[in-house]
Amino acid sequence: MKKLVCFLLAGAMASTSVCAFAEAPTISAMPVISDSNSKALSLESALAKVKSKIDIPSEFSDFNSNTNKHGNTVSYSFNWSTQDGEKAIGISCDGHGRIESYWRYENSDDKSARLGNVDKETALNYAESFLLKALPEVFISENDKPVYNPLSYYGYMSGQGTSYSFSFVRQKDGVEVSSNSVYMSLKISGDSLYVENLNVDYDYDAKFEEPGVLLENPEHKYKEVFPLELVYETEYDHDFVPLDARTKDDKNETKTVLKYRINNPNFEYISAYTGEKVSERADMSAFKEKGMSAKSLAEGGNGGDFAPVFTPEELKEIQSVANLKSASQIETSLRKLPNLKMQNMKLDSSNIYKKGDSDDDYTISLSFINPDSDTYDGMYVQTNAKTGEITSISKSCRYDNKIEKLSESKLMLAKSKADEFIKAAAPDKAVEYEMTYSSDNSGVVYITYTRVVNGIKYNDDTLSIDYNTNDGSICNYYINYTKDAVFADAKNVVSAEDAYAELLKVSPLNKIYIRTEDGIYKLCLAANYNSYTDIDALTGKPFDYAADKTGEYSDISGHWCESTVKKLADVGVALPGDKFNPDDAITGKDLWNLFDSALGNYQYYKIINDTLVCDSINSIPDSAKDAPVTREDACVYLASMTGYSKIAKHYDIFRANFADSDQIAPEKIGYAAIMSALGAVNGSGGILRPKDSITRAEAAVMLYNYLVNN
Repeated sequence: MKKLVCFLLAGAMASTSVCAFAEAPTISAMPVISDSNSKALSLESALAKVKSKIDIPSEFSDFNSNTNKHGNTVSYSFNWSTQDGEKAIGISCDGHGRIESYWRYENSDDKSARLGNVDKETALNYAESFLLKALPEVFISENDKPVYNPLSYYGYMSGQGTSYSFSFVRQKDGVEVSSNSVYMSLKISGDSLYVENLNVDYDYDAKFEEPGVLLENPEHKYKEVFPLELVYETEYDHDFVPLDARTKDDKNETKTVLKYRINNPNFEYISAYTGEKVSERADMSAFKEKGMSAKSLAEGGNGGDFAPVFTPEELKEIQSVANLKSASQIETSLRKLPNLKMQNMKLDSSNIYKKGDSDDDYTISLSFINPDSDTYDGMYVQTNAKTGEITSISKSCRYDNKIEKLSESKLMLAKSKADEFIKAAAPDKAVEYEMTYSSDNSGVVYITYTRVVNGIKYNDDTLSIDYNTNDGSICNYYINYTKDAVFADAKNVVSAEDAYAELLKVSPLNKIYIRTEDGIYKLCLAANYNSYTDIDALTGKPFDYAADKTGEYSDISGHWCESTVKKLADVGVALPGDKFNPDDAITGKDLWNLFDSALGNYQYYKIINDTLVCDSINSIPDSAKDAPVTREDACVYLASMTGYSKIAKHYDIFRANFADSDQIAPEKIGYAAIMSALGAVNGSGGILRPKDSITRAEAAVMLYNYLVNN
């Protein structure tokens, strides 16, 4: 039962019902009458309606419910579990019995079945069939219903099986309706398939504007409303090296590149009929709590990666060697800052930790609390322990829900107070930042500044600050500043006009219905809605993000490995690029990264700078990274990465059942024998060909065989 309770507390959105899966029909409209405006159902009627849509297995015999009332609205939550607490189902619905979320949890100690036997297409058919029964209200009209969005698909493996996640977006007359969608994930463990999670975000009472005459030249109007801007952005030269694997000489060097991107910070649209700018209605309900817990302040926002706390003796040595600021010195500086209003707060605790290898990489965090406050009133601060510069502040914030929008005079006052604070908190850097965005809600003004270099925004360096007009205080602050950044020369950039023309070729304007402040859905136009495109300002061409894509290969159609490679890619096991090159010999780094994308188990190995680091393998030469891998070495690598090396290294007790086993290096026989016994390698006609290079196709099949058999 404890397992169930922990699960329910950890997250209330997870799963559905197990059924024998048959081929599902194409989703089409069903004859259901909407009851959006009718009186809310009783708990009994709502439960009966929910159970008519979702089958609850008899083993889920324990039951409880919750009735939630907010104003004139009613909603219900129903929970079932098995008597041993190992399985549970939860469903929430609105007052009309329309399902809003559904989860299913099953505890399993079987961690062996990593890759399920159900492929993506079968899972999708099952998902669509499930939706037809569970959500009949969204299929009333053939011209207004949710449609599968392949761009949102995500698949992955875990120790308890395979998961597929699908999203369905609402389309009216073939046009997407923003913020109306259905998300669901399916769990596959061996031959078992069930819906694990379902979340519904749907406006059943949506009202759409009357059709009008479409713009004749929408691209011209869109470019006029949302021009391109030239920005700097950080570009990484090579793969990230984990903190615990770095050496002092192992730096993650970055450079900046010049990009053209659409200047649309508020993610707005233009009307498809008038060309006017359109904003989507924002229903903000989060971040309005009366107070924040000390844990929330400590863990929230921008202050996360803590190292072990130093002892007093170690701290004294660190401070004397590195000349760090003390907590009292930082506190004195904080109390001098304008508009922070911490006079009633007392220092509760402090902590010093090191994030990197430089002497400037020490951070000191301080927690303050107001002991006289009836409600929680606290503040969490992070500063550079060497320089004393403040990097972040998270402070309790009092909201006034009666305030919808502030007057222009109050907004101007808030911005001046924010500027005053920034100049005091970061005097050397404030001059480099310009305000780029502001909004307000419940009396709190949120302001974002962006660093400007050579007259061009550097989007990776931002400064954010929140000013509370209700009590005249700064409640949140964060600054990011990249030291020693090298900025590209902007002399030879292409024109914005040419860049925009190229962008619209790759990401043309799309129609979309947007819910506006008056509650009406209006037909709008937007570029970069379902795909994001930046233009290289020096070449005028879109940035090539093919390296970030996995599994979308153009060269495996009809190849004998096609089915296997696709099945692996469906769960995120793939190599980057738009070509797989199946018949090429695979290099060390590609083989290790392919295996790692499936295993992800750092208990036995790590991948650092595309190189395998494995305690069970004495040394891997640098040349192995780019050299072809032999078939016997592929066995060594997979066995080592899956934890079998301690046994495999006793080669004298193994016998490999291959016709050419005498050609296997004696110290590698154990690895080949284990991989053969586990079904990963079978050889061709009983022949391993141990010294031959293994192709990319063969490596994928080897990995697939291991995953489905173990």
